[in-house]
Amino acid sequence: MKKFLTVLLALSVVFTYTVGTAFADTPDEVSAEKAKMKTAVTDYASRISYDASGKLGSAPELNPADKNLTKTAIDAVINKVISKYEGEIIKADNAGTDLAAAWADIDTDAKLAGVIFTDNATDLYTKVIADEVAALNAKLATYTVSDYPEVDQSALESAISTAKSAIETATSAAADKVALGNLASARDAFDTTVKDFKTKAAFKADLDSVKSKAKSNIASAASAFKTYAVSEYNKVIDNNASAPTAVAEAKARLNALDATIATLTEMYGAQIDAVEYDSEKAYTGVSTANKDAVDAVSTKAATTFATSALAGYEDAADALGGTTMLLEYAKATAEQKKLEYDTSTGLAKYNTASVDKALADATADIYAGTADTFVKVDAFFTAPKLQTAVAEKAALETAKTTAITAITTMGYALTEWSGDNADRAKAVQDEYTAKIKAAATAAEVTKAETAAKAALDKIVKTANVAALETLTKTQMATLGYTGAAGAVGTKAAPEGLLMQHAVSLAAKNPTAYSDTLLQNTATAAVDFLVDKVVNNIDATKKTDGSAIQTILKANYAEALAIMSGLKTDAELKTVETEVINAINALPTVVSLEDKDKYVAAQKALEAFVNTPGADIANISNSGLLEAYMTKLITLEKAAVEAKISALPKLVTVSDKEAIEAADAALKAYDDTYGKYNTAPYDYGYLAASNAPKLETAKAGLENAMLVDAAKKIAELPINITAADKAAVEAARAAYDALTDAQKEAFSESLLKKLVAAEAAFGDSEIKAVESLKIKASSKLYKGKKIRVNWRVADGDASTIDGYRVYKSTKMNSGYKFMGKTKKLYMDNKKDLKKGKRYFYKVRAYKVVDGKTYYSDYSNLANRYYK
Repeated sequence: MKKFLTVLLALSVVFTYTVGTAFADTPDEVSAEKAKMKTAVTDYASRISYDASGKLGSAPELNPADKNLTKTAIDAVINKVISKYEGEIIKADNAGTDLAAAWADIDTDAKLAGVIFTDNATDLYTKVIADEVAALNAKLATYTVSDYPEVDQSALESAISTAKSAIETATSAAADKVALGNLASARDAFDTTVKDFKTKAAFKADLDSVKSKAKSNIASAASAFKTYAVSEYNKVIDNNASAPTAVAEAKARLNALDATIATLTEMYGAQIDAVEYDSEKAYTGVSTANKDAVDAVSTKAATTFATSALAGYEDAADALGGTTMLLEYAKATAEQKKLEYDTSTGLAKYNTASVDKALADATADIYAGTADTFVKVDAFFTAPKLQTAVAEKAALETAKTTAITAITTMGYALTEWSGDNADRAKAVQDEYTAKIKAAATAAEVTKAETAAKAALDKIVKTANVAALETLTKTQMATLGYTGAAGAVGTKAAPEGLLMQHAVSLAAKNPTAYSDTLLQNTATAAVDFLVDKVVNNIDATKKTDGSAIQTILKANYAEALAIMSGLKTDAELKTVETEVINAINALPTVVSLEDKDKYVAAQKALEAFVNTPGADIANISNSGLLEAYMTKLITLEKAAVEAKISALPKLVTVSDKEAIEAADAALKAYDDTYGKYNTAPYDYGYLAASNAPKLETAKAGLENAMLVDAAKKIAELPINITAADKAAVEAARAAYDALTDAQKEAFSESLLKKLVAAEAAFGDSEIKAVESLKIKASSKLYKGKKIRVNWRVADGDASTIDGYRVYKSTKMNSGYKFMGKTKKLYMDNKKDLKKGKRYFYKVRAYKVVDGKTYYSDYSNLANRYYK
């Protein structure tokens, strides 16, 4: 009976499997059906036409076709359709139903058109709109309004604003044909507005090209004219019928021809160089900025160097009579201005760059014929055209103060930002404040101010944070990271990938992780991502959903990694206890001596709060630490202010160390406590009240160092000797300590004096070593050594580098270098043989600019070794 039952069981198993598989399709049939479906879809896709830019032209059974749809988006949907119906075919196979029926929804052109363009319309338009928004944002980012001529800036600014509004509307509206159409229209409108706009740099480049070509053409014309003029003047000279005066004039003009042509060419070149791009003038089409001014010079040059007659050249040459003299006068005046300096401070009276600009302007007007007298030339080298360095510095300082105020007050006051963005704004302000202070010209100040504002405009202000946080949470929900509005749900019903990740981390020991802990962990990840957006997004794109998503995606992995540090409730409790104990262990009387202890406790608290799932409310004595830190910050602030208050009103170079110490103390105070003025760590940090005094002291120190360098150089004697070494080195050190901007303003004549003094000092050192007279002697230490002694018999050895000693066993030859020293003796202990006489000679040496100079050799000292 047992055997019979066993056989029946075996038969039933076989029957079950053979009958079940009898009705299933084979793998080849499934693959063939998939291929048939894919062929139908790809055949349809192949008959969709696109224009050169990838925009939809037409599609079978689609009328009308939306010309704003793109191949990229349509291909993505087609791939999705293929993937979907491959799945349907597999389902049909598993269910034992007809495979062809599984994709009957798309087995005709009409059906495919409906599935692709109607059923998947949301996917299509979402993709195209996202791509269009990204492309338009990228395009807008290439336009900086200030780069364009003033006459175009208003229109460009308006076009950019309109395009951004269209982007905001498109990203907030439903993804459909209307939204895409509106966005495309906005893009086309922007392109139409800006198609003829050119940047200032482009206009300037056009003008530079025109100027270069014009100068090249003038040079070619001058060369051709020279050949012509030589021939014409020689004809007059060789013609016997010519009048004597005509021959004499022809010879004179021929002799001066090369120099005159060179001067005229230089004159026209200078006039062309003087033509500048006028950014306030409107230029359209192919017109080039101020090309007409260049053309005017070219026309004059063409008349001068015409190869059809000499009259134009001779008229221009005759007009040069006074020009050369005026040019030489202008050059001499400029050189004199560069040499002038204030005798009380030693500082240059005029800035070199300003004098060079005055000379260039004077030269252009001399060539133009408008500066035709000495008095008119003088006007270029006196106020108001040429200001003294002191006046320019005062104007520059005013410009600097105005610029610094512009980037630190009103709409750019630090209070406009909070948290990390306040730190970013402060860093920008500090960076560009330093650049503005270091600026050598008003143009550099303006450039730095503009750049600072552009950088600050990209940092999200506090007033915009709430709206950005809300939009960020919306985008997080769109990406599936959270539920609506950043909700994370519960352990039992997680909303979004972040909470799901937290639950998966707790799966290994579910009872060790409370629901609240997991919610706090996921919420911390949400806050982390929100902070990343707020602190990193370009504020000009704060409403750009795609820009927000880009930042979220870039930081998502880091958010998960932070969550991976999830601790159990028990582990978190241990850390809480450690922080509480650390705070309780702090000295109750706060002093600066214990500063590191309080700061360490604060860092421990911050580390705890940053732990996934942690809650500052669980630190029962955090209020005690707040009191300690508040007191510590008060003490530190008072100490810093005391250092600043101790600085003298009248700063000298000797105050450098104290000023630098106060500056370092203020920086350390701001760096350590600057962030402790907002929740959850609002400990009452305030900027040092007398910080402006420090800035004044630093400015005073810069001026004192400038005056110190100038005076040290001015006091150097005309005839430098070796005795002036310390004074020359001190003058050089004082000059080298100056900033680049200070060196730029330094007296050219004083700098020349310093360089000459160093050269003369080198010469004096060379003379000093070469004129030394040395007297040598020796002494035997029996069986041990021979000591060679010497002394300076005549001369000054204070600047030499040392002495070199030479040794030989012969009186008149074979001397080898034994060693060098700064002492007045040297012991010979090696290579000595008893019963042999040794000869020694000595000379002093000095290295100047890499070359070694020597004195004469001393007399010969000799000793018999025994």
